[in-house]
Amino acid sequence: MPGTFITRLVISVERTSWSECSVLEYPLTFHGSRIGHITVPPGFRTDLVSVPNWLRIWIARLNGQTASPAIVHDWLYVRQPCDREKADAVFYDALASCGVGPVKRWAMWAAVRLCGGRSWQRYAERKRLNQNGDPNVSQDRMRSNASWVKIA
Repeated sequence: MPGTFITRLVISVERTSWSECSVLEYPLTFHGSRIGHITVPPGFRTDLVSVPNWLRIWIARLNGQTASPAIVHDWLYVRQPCDREKADAVFYDALASCGVGPVKRWAMWAAVRLCGGRSWQRYAERKRLNQNGDPNVSQDRMRSNASWVKIA
């Protein structure tokens, strides 16, 4: 069994003239064999799913079925409680638990494996700076991906 979401997803959307951001309103809890219990706290901000422009044609339009796995994956990338390979495997399992078919699930997993390294490294560096007391590194700055587009 790939895992299960213990809580339901409740988000609000914040729009500005230049971006759109989803904000988690209540805790989102996933339980999986690879990660155990993981809870994304309310207030977590995410763009849901971003992919590089050149990869958009290979990934089908996303829907609500992928939102919860995307939020867990984003949280794992930002907070890094595990290594990147495990974060991507948890994403794959969470997609399966939400009924995403094997072809789309593999394509989404392959996309994060292929293209997620740069984001992982950027978050790791910002996390390191923030742990060293840099007050200017916030989650909002950690979530900026100007060269990526949201397709959810």
